[in-house]
Order: sequence, then structure tokens, then C-alpha cells
Amino acid sequence: MTRDDLLALDEAKLAALATRGHVKRAAKLLARGRGPSLRVEPDGTVVSTLGEHTTRLVPGAPLRDTECSCSALKVCGHRVIAVLAYRAQRDGQGAPAPPAAWSPATLDDAAIEELLGRHAMTRARRRRTRGYVAEIHRGEIPSVELATCTVRFLVAGEPSYARCDCEQGVKCAHLALAVWAFREADARDPDSAQLTVEVGGGGFSLEALDPARALAAGVLLDGAAGAGEGLAARFARAAKPLDDARLRWPVTLVDDLRETLARYAGRDAAYDPGRVGALLTELHGRATAAARGGAVPPRAVLGADEPEQTALEHLRLVSLGCRLSREPEGGAYRARVDVFLADPDASTVLVLRRAWSTGPDEAGPALSRRNLAPDVPLGGLAAGQMVTRAAKRRANRQLVLGRGGLARTSVTPQRGDWGALFRAPLYVEGFAALATELRERPPWCVRPRLLADSVRVLAIHDVGSVAYHAGDQTLRADVHDAAGARVRVELAHSPAAPGALDALAAALADRPRYLSGEVRAGDAPVLTPLAVVTDRVIALDVEPASRRRLPAGAVGASSDPVHAALAATRDVLDRGAHAGLRRVTERWREELTRAAARLEVVGLGGCARRARAVDAGLARSAGGDEEALVAAWLSASLRVRLALEAL
Repeated sequence: MTRDDLLALDEAKLAALATRGHVKRAAKLLARGRGPSLRVEPDGTVVSTLGEHTTRLVPGAPLRDTECSCSALKVCGHRVIAVLAYRAQRDGQGAPAPPAAWSPATLDDAAIEELLGRHAMTRARRRRTRGYVAEIHRGEIPSVELATCTVRFLVAGEPSYARCDCEQGVKCAHLALAVWAFREADARDPDSAQLTVEVGGGGFSLEALDPARALAAGVLLDGAAGAGEGLAARFARAAKPLDDARLRWPVTLVDDLRETLARYAGRDAAYDPGRVGALLTELHGRATAAARGGAVPPRAVLGADEPEQTALEHLRLVSLGCRLSREPEGGAYRARVDVFLADPDASTVLVLRRAWSTGPDEAGPALSRRNLAPDVPLGGLAAGQMVTRAAKRRANRQLVLGRGGLARTSVTPQRGDWGALFRAPLYVEGFAALATELRERPPWCVRPRLLADSVRVLAIHDVGSVAYHAGDQTLRADVHDAAGARVRVELAHSPAAPGALDALAAALADRPRYLSGEVRAGDAPVLTPLAVVTDRVIALDVEPASRRRLPAGAVGASSDPVHAALAATRDVLDRGAHAGLRRVTERWREELTRAAARLEVVGLGGCARRARAVDAGLARSAGGDEEALVAAWLSASLRVRLALEAL
């Protein structure tokens, strides 16, 4: 009897079930001719003997639960070398071809219950009754992103090889939830590579949003400048029903709005006037989308049942670089850093955040010597990798290192072999596919509120023009894939990272293999880089400054009149939200009228009508109809921002 399941376990899949260290050591032993002796019993059980240890690979059992005389609780090196030896004994024939259109939806509930046990299956059925949201990814390794974890199906038709990144890891109730999500996805749209579905449950009330929407209307009318001292109590009253209803994204929106207004009240230099308008608009957009329904389920739009924090199992995270910022704080400065850490198994990105009080000259390389945690220096992690057993993940994918488990976190260098580590959609080889993804993804106001939602890794075939523009202190370049498709790379100078532009220019001249960064749509996709891989991993923001002369050239900024008209209208609306619609001046109304006229000129009549409706609402508000004024502003702001994103 041939064990096709074992033949399907290549080294990458084995590393997901065990550790990369076990796989590397086992491969070295086999290469030296020091592998185990094997025999296969009639029922397919593979018996491996290595020294004094005997391992039995039983069909249908998770690798962790197969018998080994070493009594390890997790997948040990003896089990790993037994699999590799069996594959080698079969003359390296490798994995059998997966069945056509393999989908975990074909897995039988009875087989899953036999694997998980009755109690786990009962918990899964209760969860389905309440309802849940899942994002499915089809491909060679189908996977499902649930609110708390990611489930991957490593071997076609074999549920025992499914891997979850929760604390339990295997044989958890999430496996059943993932299978049911695939069934729902296959019934709705069997061809999409990626799909968000809602499984089970019934409709749920949106009444919990009412206090938050009333609060947002008050903030819009009074503005940041008019926010009174009693606002804290109003925020608490608005957040409680959202928290009770477990609507995670509105909860975080209310928290972000409170923090933004507190920054203004405290005269914090990090306060962004446009942030108030953006948050008010997003809350309105999510509430509207949830009420009307659409391609994205209401539970997903509102982050229903997303836990505030989830404990994770053993993690290996590979850094994709970092982003530094710095603002004045009293007589000193406040430096903030986001380190972007990719999980090669799940191809998801987590963000580790820290902030420090610094001196006026402490930036870039000096900050790289700061510790993110004991024995975890920023410079080492920004260009390296981390292994931890002390991690928790917040709903927005922020990484939290446990206070009691920091001794179980280690940082080592990485080779930057990103093409072998990551897969789509994080890893991008074809830039045309990236452009399509950016055009077709749901609007920002219905997507999950993830910190690294737009981070991608690009495989670079060649570099075109590179130019620095002193006017806006921005380095721009064109990079191409093997088919010649283009992505525009743009990086502006930051006082917190004085060496980033120099490092980027040097790396682009040195035949880069990969670029990581945050992408957005444009005439061609635009990437704001975090790190570059040449013969080493270069984390741009912590690189030292040099006296390298930056290249001048013809790679210019976009001068699209449609984009400019929309951006100008958004900025006028945001200034109204900052001041408060009750307090806007005649000059502001004139600016809004000019912005509406500019929209008409470029052919955006719908946006122009909504902008004019705000001015008409101001006239009616004098008679006490402030509700119509708020509705007009929110409608105009949402329409303008959606149009900007579509461009």
C-alpha cells in the first residue's frame, strides 16, 4: 500500500507541521546515509527504526499523534525523518498530483468528527449556529482565515494534515469551521481564488451602532475644536453597546476617534486634521454597507465576533522591514516604529509596534539600537527573523509579545529568500495581477481594519528609471516583472529615517531581487517600500545616511486633474469636520463651491452634486435641520473617498 499522504509532505509542508530545524537536521542525516530502517505493514503503517527509537506512521492520524518511542508531545525529529526517508525510498517520486479542483468542501463531516472527537465537533456546530465570517483562499494549499486563526489544508483529501495556527494547532474545532466555510464558498462562487463568506447564524441587530452614529454626528457638528470635556463619557456610552455586541471594527473606530480628538486637545504634533473626517466617513460607510448588504457579509463589514486578542502557537516570523516616524513631544520627541513581520506558513503579516521618547538627533540608525523587547533590538529584527512562543495577535493583526514569555523569543538573521517563503496574495510575481487585485478588492470602508492590509512582496525582474525630485523630496522609480508590467516605487524623505532614500537608490542600482512595501492603486500600482533584498535584506528606515548623490531624471509625480479635483474636495470637507459644521465660515463655503465646480469640469457630476448638497444643508441647518446637513456631509465625503480609491 502506497502512502500518498506521506509522499505529499514535502519539506515546506513538514516544516509547517513540525519546525524547520527538525526538517533541516533530518535532511542532513539522510544525505549522510544515516537515515532509519523502514518497513510498511499491510494496513499502510510505516514503521521507522532509528537507533533505539521506533516510530509508527499510522494512516489517518495527525503526524503529532503517531506513535514514537521518544514520547514527544509534538512532531519530533524521528517522525520527520521517517517521512523524508519514506519519500526517498519511493525513489523520490514526490507528491501525487492533487485531484482536479481540490476543495476541502469535499471532506466528510463523519470523518472530521472521527478525527476531532465529539466534544470539539459540538463546539464547532454551536459556533456555526451563532454564525461566523471566513475568508477562503483557493490554491495548491487551500486555506481559511477565521477571526482567531488561519487553517491550512496541506494534503488533498486528508483532514488529519490540516494545520491551524491557534494554540492547539491540530484537531481543533476550527478545522470543521474551515470545511463548512469552503462549502459555503463553493456554493456561492466556485471559481474565485479568494472569497469572504458568512456561515450559519441569522440576521443581527444594528441597533448597537446608533449611539456611535449619534456621537459621530455630534463630533461632525462641533468639530475637533469644539469637543468638550464631557466627550469622554459620551465615547464610553457609545463604545459599550458595540463591545457588548462584539462589533470589533466599530469599536476600534470609536477608539481611534477618541484618541485623535485627545491628541488635538493635548496639542499633540501628531494630530492630523484629516483623520477626523476619515474616521467619521468610515463609520458611516460601514454602517451603511451593513444595513444594505452586498458582496461583503455584514458580519465581516463590522468585524462581528472578532476577538480583541488571540494567543498563538509557536511562530516563525520573517521581517519585511519597518516604518519609523517622529513627532515633537514637549521639549523632546516621540519616535514610533512599526515592524512588519510575515508568517511564511499563513502568508499573513503582523505588526509589532513600539514608541519611545527620544532626543532631537536620535533617528534611523540610532533608533535601531533600541530594544523592542528584552534582547530584541530593532535593527536586528527589522532585517532579520523572529521565533517566539510568547505571542498574541490583536484583531487588527498587531503582534503583542507576552510579558512572561519574552525569554522564549529569539531573533536571528534571514537570507531574504522571499520567493521560496511566501505565496500569493502576499507574494506577487505578476504585476498585472496585482493591478487587478487592487481594482477589484472591496472599498476600504468594508474591508477588515488590518494594519498591514496593503503590504506585499514583489519579485523584481528589472529596474527602469530612477529619479529624485527635490521639490517634494521624493525618490521615484519604475520596476518591472518578467512580462514587462510596471509598478511605481515612491518614497518620500522622513526626518526619522534620514538614510532611507540613499539606501533605496543604492539598492535599486544593485539588481534587487525583491521589494516589500505598502501598495495602492494608480495608473500602475504604486508601492511605498519598506525593505529591499539584494545580496542582503536592507530595512530602509534604519539604514545610515550617506553622501550618495541621488539621481535626477524624468520619473515625475502624477498630475491627474481628476485625482487633484477629488483630493481638493476631500481636503475642504475635512477642514469642515475639523472646525465643526456649526462653525464653518463663509470662506469655507466659497472653497466648497469652487471645489464642486472643479469636479464638474473634470466630469464628476455626482460628486459635485453631493458637495453642493452640503452647502444647501448649511442653509437649511439655520432653521434647525442639522440631521440633513450631517447626512449631506457624510454622503459627499464617502463618495469622494470612494472615487479617490477607485482611481
